[in-house]
Amino acid sequence: MLAQGNRRSELESRVKALDDRSARLEQELLQADDAITDALARGITLEESRRPGITIVPGRGNVGEDVATVMFVEALSFVLLGVVLFRRLRRRGPFAVARLAPEEAARLEQLQRSVDVIAVEVERISEGQRYVTKVLGDKLPAIGVGPEAR
Repeated sequence: MLAQGNRRSELESRVKALDDRSARLEQELLQADDAITDALARGITLEESRRPGITIVPGRGNVGEDVATVMFVEALSFVLLGVVLFRRLRRRGPFAVARLAPEEAARLEQLQRSVDVIAVEVERISEGQRYVTKVLGDKLPAIGVGPEAR
């Protein structure tokens, strides 16, 4: 029980760290958006924007296309990230069962046995159903069904 509490607190601390990081990234994105909006409002030109690492292609004044391209690239990267995470979690799945606590493993084994017993009983019921259906289909006079029994 103590190990589970430690694991939970570790996960909570990780989630808190990720929340803090995402809040910081969102703040930086908002600052970048504000800077871009200010630059566009000032009517930025090519000469003003020449800085190391920034390239602006002359003649491309359609901001909508650029935004659509960036959104497409972001969506594609999120899809690829999702696929990678899905595959990683799917691979990790069988090993998670092996790390169960002994009492959880015993419960799982008991549940498996119960499901097996239920499956056998359902099979017996279906065999009986098939037999009754066959007997009624043959219209045996022994049970008083059919035109011969009258």
